[in-house]
Amino acid sequence: MSGVSSLFARAAISALLGAGASSAMAEDFEFDVPVQLSKLDAAFTQGKVTCEVRGTTHDTTTGAGDLPQLNAVIGSGETSFGIVQGAFGGTVTVKFNANRPKNRPSDGRSWRCSLVLIAGNVSQSLCVRDATTGVPTGRPAPDWMKLSDKTVKGCAQGTISPSSGPR
Repeated sequence: MSGVSSLFARAAISALLGAGASSAMAEDFEFDVPVQLSKLDAAFTQGKVTCEVRGTTHDTTTGAGDLPQLNAVIGSGETSFGIVQGAFGGTVTVKFNANRPKNRPSDGRSWRCSLVLIAGNVSQSLCVRDATTGVPTGRPAPDWMKLSDKTVKGCAQGTISPSSGPR
């Protein structure tokens, strides 16, 4: 069941389209995640990439008054894909909006995407190490998956520059 080669994420924060009656709005956040899976047990028939953006929220319903909350989830999303004969290769796109009205896209400061494998009604995240520091996340893959946390790259994360977000 080992064989997850790589998972890297490239954050492409989309700009809002022009305001017009016929103009559609693009999602606030878009992540294109290349996924390469091979030699997986046939029990894994589906995978999922989940992404979230965290940052400063100005939600005053948290009980902190008007103080901004750091490291709050600004928005999140996921996209599923099929695994056929123990393999999948391609780019998985995850798009989502900020949790409005309490959050704005410009509140985002960091992002994280994780790969999840699904077998029947059991799912397991492959994010066993912090993508930047290499430190274990505290949630290792179970032994039955026979995955090496040294070779499996099941998560990626990064920061968002305040100037790169939508305006």
